[in-house]
Amino acid sequence: MNETAARYREIVYPGYLQETAHPRFAMAVARVFGVAVPEPERARVLEIACNRGTTLGWVAETLPESQCLGIDIVEEAVAEAAAAYAHLPNIAFRQGDVAALDLDLGEAVFDVIIVQGLFSWVDDAARDGIMRVCGRHLAEGGVALISYNAMPGSAYRAAVRELLLLEEARGNPLRAGLDRLMAALPGVEGLPHVPLLREICERVAGQDPAVLRHDDGSVETEPFYLMQVAEWAAGEGLAYVADSDFALDWIGAMPAEIQRALHGLPRLEALQYCDYLLNLPFRRSIFARAADAGGVQAAPNLTMVLDLHVAPGFVRLEDDEDGAARFGRPETPERVMSATAEEGVRLLDAMAGQAPAPLRQFLEVAGIDPAHDGEAVARMVLQATMRGLCQVSLGPPPAAPKD
Repeated sequence: MNETAARYREIVYPGYLQETAHPRFAMAVARVFGVAVPEPERARVLEIACNRGTTLGWVAETLPESQCLGIDIVEEAVAEAAAAYAHLPNIAFRQGDVAALDLDLGEAVFDVIIVQGLFSWVDDAARDGIMRVCGRHLAEGGVALISYNAMPGSAYRAAVRELLLLEEARGNPLRAGLDRLMAALPGVEGLPHVPLLREICERVAGQDPAVLRHDDGSVETEPFYLMQVAEWAAGEGLAYVADSDFALDWIGAMPAEIQRALHGLPRLEALQYCDYLLNLPFRRSIFARAADAGGVQAAPNLTMVLDLHVAPGFVRLEDDEDGAARFGRPETPERVMSATAEEGVRLLDAMAGQAPAPLRQFLEVAGIDPAHDGEAVARMVLQATMRGLCQVSLGPPPAAPKD
């Protein structure tokens, strides 16, 4: 019996939704960073390690003309997924082992390949298999989304994990070390590392027991550097595009000190420095075929942003004394964006109460000239997206999954 499959049979990993994996979101990021991706409506989607199909089922439901295939090593998970989504004609599930390339894909190619929650939790053979599958089966203009624990942010988290495993090796419950550590934290308030340690402990403490076992409680988890993963991808004819989170890859939107210090560095090297500065613990990296990545750029193409759909999830707050409009959610006033009062207020008024639509359409309603002010407003919207205040997608954003 495969050891990975045995672990997940013993303790069932709960299904969870990864919204950024939806083709409308992942392909939007790739497009504005320079990849000529196709429209997502008829996307061919492959998810490796699909578990019980939570994410892929949502994709199939919201893109009824797509064709979705989920593969997982655990037969029971595959059977549950197939039963749960038997009513959808555009989705199928099968059992397979990516390490053995036993996926029965033939000559099939896919516009989107999703690999979430797997890359850092398998051995070298499986990681090589993941990259080979992406390299061989990614369609022209397609994107592969691979998530993994990232360095250097995972280093301190790994130290906490080692403590948990040490307690378990001594015959104590996995959480024993965590509980003891959290109880002692008030005694070291003021030390520089304590806020980070508390954040890690609180996040781990809030995990579902099954997630704790497979994630922070696993003896087989390994973090990687962005440049390391990009190098492996390059060996299979793939090129790094961007992270699914705009905030991680748009150096031009970062503080001026960061921009000055990293000026002149090759893009991947600059992003690796950013991962240190942000102490980044996790990445959801988007890759394309090297042949499709010639146009990849270091910053989003703001003109292309005008054609993305915008979900108006941010609202106008009171104007500053200097006349600039401030934007954010009323409950999180510290999260604000600035634009000229004229542009910002007119855009927000045009979006108020409206369904998501291409940004260009809202500009027209607001009487804002895309040729003159479009890029400035697109930049504002992307910066708001980076802070979770609104959402952009390639086509209408997918409906929320059913409970």
